[in-house]
This record gives sequence, structure tokens and C-alpha cells, in this order.
Amino acid sequence: MTNEDIERNLKIVAENQAKHSEDIKQIDENIAVLNQTMNALAKIQREHGERFDAHIAKIDRFEIRFDQQLNFLNSLLNHFIETAKRTNGRLDRIEANIERLSEAQIKTDEQIRALAQSSLKAEPTKRARKSTKKSGPTK
Repeated sequence: MTNEDIERNLKIVAENQAKHSEDIKQIDENIAVLNQTMNALAKIQREHGERFDAHIAKIDRFEIRFDQQLNFLNSLLNHFIETAKRTNGRLDRIEANIERLSEAQIKTDEQIRALAQSSLKAEPTKRARKSTKKSGPTK
């Protein structure tokens, strides 16, 4: 190899090194951009994760309130059912009392009628006795 060949080869190597240096610089810039993008994505992911956790906490609180309200409504419903049962029992007793009162009223009406009729039958006898007493014994 001649000096000229060596110089030409050195020149090619220097050009290739410069080219590779430029490529490496470009790769480093791309890596920096990728690193920034990754950091931004990680930040977004953290924010979304925090918001997701906040939503999950809200859902948990909602479920707790919902369960409490459901339990309250169930106990209220049970109270209404028990009250309805007691009311039905009372209504049954009231109906029975009304039936007994109705029967007693019928008997009372019958007794009053019978008394009135016996009073009417006895009245002519009383008048006759009265007129006999007034006129006195016949002499």
C-alpha cells in the first residue's frame, strides 16, 4: 500500500467516523426524546392511576351508602309489614266486636219490641182494673 492509499483510507475512516458521530448524536437525541416521552407517559399514567383510585374510592363510598340505605329500607319495610299484621289483627277483632254488637242490638230490639207488645197487651187489663177501682163495688 502506498502513502496515497493509506491517506485515502484514513480519509475514508475519518469521514466514516464523522458520519458515525453524527449518527450517534442523532441516536442520542432520539433517545432523549424517547426518554422525555416515556417520562410524560409515566406522569400521565400516575395521574390516571390517582384519578382511577379516587373513582374507586367514590364507588366504594357509594356502595357503602347504598348498602346502608338498602338496609334502612329493608328494616322500614319489615316494620310496615309487622304494623300491617298488627293492624289486620286489630281490624279482625274490631269486626268481631262489631258483629257481637250487631247481634246484641238485634236482641235488644227484639226485647224492646216484645216488651212494647206485652205492655200493649197488658194495657187493656190495666184500664179495666182502673175502671173497676174507680167505680167501686156495685151496691
